[in-house]
Amino acid sequence: MAVVINNSKTLAELTGNLGDETQNMKVGNVLIRAITRHNMDEDYRTRLGAEAIAGAANGSAAGGAAAAGAVALIVSNAETIAKAGNNAVIYSDGDVTVEAIEQSKLAARAWGASVTSSKFNEQNGSGKTSESAGGSTTAGIGASYAMIYVNNKTTAEIGDNAQITAKSLLVNAEKQQVSASADDIGGNIKINGVIKTGSTQIKDGKVEINTTDDAQSSEDLKLSDLASVVKDLWNLLSNNNYYLEAVGGAASAENTKFTGAGSFTVLVINDYVAALVGKNVTLILTDGLTVKAASKVNAVTIAGSVAYGGSKSAGVGINTIIHNSEVYTGLGEDSKVTGANDGACNGDVTISASGELDLTSILVAAAKSDPVHRIR
Repeated sequence: MAVVINNSKTLAELTGNLGDETQNMKVGNVLIRAITRHNMDEDYRTRLGAEAIAGAANGSAAGGAAAAGAVALIVSNAETIAKAGNNAVIYSDGDVTVEAIEQSKLAARAWGASVTSSKFNEQNGSGKTSESAGGSTTAGIGASYAMIYVNNKTTAEIGDNAQITAKSLLVNAEKQQVSASADDIGGNIKINGVIKTGSTQIKDGKVEINTTDDAQSSEDLKLSDLASVVKDLWNLLSNNNYYLEAVGGAASAENTKFTGAGSFTVLVINDYVAALVGKNVTLILTDGLTVKAASKVNAVTIAGSVAYGGSKSAGVGINTIIHNSEVYTGLGEDSKVTGANDGACNGDVTISASGELDLTSILVAAAKSDPVHRIR
């Protein structure tokens, strides 16, 4: 079992005053920004947040069960808050920005597999097999469960009764999408040039590579390097805001009564993104007001189950996705936007909210019973 619980909080808040209108003391540009990025480091491109792998094998002639279960769970309650607090005063001759940004990669993997075969007895030197003893194993089960529960909040806010004098005001709350490409892979295999094949190029198991920075170089190409690259390519699939992968497998080469495989993924998204101007706020702006909230999220869920052998077999896979995200923008009651000396604001006033979800769900389940199959 792999469990990750995140309760982080990122806060940037102005609680006092900047500038003084009575003294005609203005500040320049003002930036209040909170940024949260989880698992976005370059070294994390090919890693997952929670990974659980379980295996079981059985070769007992006296019967019994081979059962493997893997559970991977991520719970995120992250908060990202940028705020000009209640009663705050900003007196500026520049631009004022209050901004909250969140970008996180939450990825969980669970693999569970079981194998039932008399070969295990033979390798252990018992000299017995399930058939020769006249017994049968009870069951072979491989199950996996992967879940992500998200309750993240990203807010940019102007508090109640605040007063802001500036060229422009931007209140921006944003949940950003996660992406990656094959170019993001590191690793031990990097080829810059051309590989030539032929008997004169292969010697002692080595491949000769001409590179741009070295006239001739000779490197051992190891299987472990190739395996690492393949794993990194597979893990690149996890570069989404939310990624779930559950694989369950069970195989039997004996007269097993039941062989079952199950894989289950559950993704619950309760993201909250809001850009708000509070009640009774006075905004004196010459170049306009923008209040916007945006959420752009991608998610991938993969469930795969394969069961083979035994008198009866079953493969079950379930992907469950619950999406309750909210994106809000608002200008509070009794708040007003004017220009200097209570004149008109010359700039545009934009209040916008947008939400996007790109979802990919893949499910594969298969089962085949084979009560007379044996491996010798």
